[in-house]
Amino acid sequence: MEEVVKGAKRGHYAASLMDPNQARGFRVQLRNVIHNSVMVRWSDRGVEEISAKLWVYGCDGDDQVGYLLVSEKVAGSFATDIELYKAGVRADRRTEGHGRRIVQLFTAFSPKSVKLYARCFAPSEGMFHLLKEVGFTHFNTTAGGTRELQLSEA
Repeated sequence: MEEVVKGAKRGHYAASLMDPNQARGFRVQLRNVIHNSVMVRWSDRGVEEISAKLWVYGCDGDDQVGYLLVSEKVAGSFATDIELYKAGVRADRRTEGHGRRIVQLFTAFSPKSVKLYARCFAPSEGMFHLLKEVGFTHFNTTAGGTRELQLSEA
């Protein structure tokens, strides 16, 4: 959780996660994802209950190097559209290629019939470039500067 709050301070995640109440709420959401595969989020469509999965990545005797939180792009779309919702690597394991490896593993093991989607806030330049390097295509930038990407067909 500490890494998520630090990421929010740097603009990589929603600024609301810097609020202790919001951070506690996100922690509850992660527990719901782990135990029930469900997450509640606010979107331009209102409050949505969506299916979600948390991938925890580890290697070489270190089983918690990073994570990838994935969800339905919109409620009911897990069979057709998956969003890479949040990703992170523990601070002491960054610059070792783990972020790239997490995304590569996820894209390799995702069904080819599913479209993969991601959003990057403006400060997340590194993640934006990483996604493009592993095959995502930038297709839109919102008025607020969030960049939307989709995995290109192979």
